[in-house]
Amino acid sequence: MPPHMVLMSRSAEGPGLTASLERALYDDELMPHIFTAQGLLPGVAALEDIRGTWGHPSSSRRLRLTDGGSLLEHLQQAGPGLLSYRADDFDSWLLKRLAHQSQGEFRWERTGERTLRCTWTYGFQPRGALSRLLLKVLLPLLWKPYMDGALSRLLALSAR
Repeated sequence: MPPHMVLMSRSAEGPGLTASLERALYDDELMPHIFTAQGLLPGVAALEDIRGTWGHPSSSRRLRLTDGGSLLEHLQQAGPGLLSYRADDFDSWLLKRLAHQSQGEFRWERTGERTLRCTWTYGFQPRGALSRLLLKVLLPLLWKPYMDGALSRLLALSAR
């Protein structure tokens, strides 16, 4: 990720199978079950304008959020143990004032016969010095619990 991003990275480990985790990450219908509202942050309500098959670079999709906002995701890289994407075109009042775009990356690996470790790194490209400062304060307070909850649900789905 570019060095000018304000980053947050979280990891979780638990029972699961690689194929099940990949299926959960690439299944558009599971997004609202993994990325649910947490505190002040909205969850994913639906996916729209899906172009291409998620899991193949250059595909994109619009995430409609539970607060009525949306953002556009662009898949950048997908392969064994890796999924990276960029998000932009935010229409959330706050987010579009804080960041130009964001980038996310999931990495996963087997740590045992039926155990996985998944790391989700997410970064925001701030609009300026004040937004950088606000992001550095808000990410640990709001984004960290959101990421932890999503990783927990993702690993629970991968254990099925």
